[in-house]
Amino acid sequence: MFNLGGVTIIPTHLPGQTSGIIGFLIPELRTAILGAACANPTIMNQDSSGTVESYREGLFNLNQHRSEFNSVLTPHSNFGEPSLLVDHNLYWTELILLNKDDGFRIRLGGKESFVSRNKRFFHQQGYSGNIIY
Repeated sequence: MFNLGGVTIIPTHLPGQTSGIIGFLIPELRTAILGAACANPTIMNQDSSGTVESYREGLFNLNQHRSEFNSVLTPHSNFGEPSLLVDHNLYWTELILLNKDDGFRIRLGGKESFVSRNKRFFHQQGYSGNIIY
């Protein structure tokens, strides 16, 4: 944890797109700067990506701080998402691990990959999250 002139920065490890990626919570601004660590979609099909299990654990740990933020800054889509993105990506990691996600097959970056949420279908839960693995 860092205190920069009355602003607290809390680093959090989210091994998704890369195994060493981190995000930052800023409770005074009620904001999480997660970048590619938690996005819509989070891309996890690279050789340097973390495992779905480790990403799930990172999201679970991040969720322990949910009362401290209500917006998430990301590099994809609108560059900002509601904090529900964390819950929704956690939801998709659990479905991936249970082999119950949509598992929509794609080719990305020259690799055969899967998308956890096929946007052609309506989902009651997880609608703001997605993972490419």
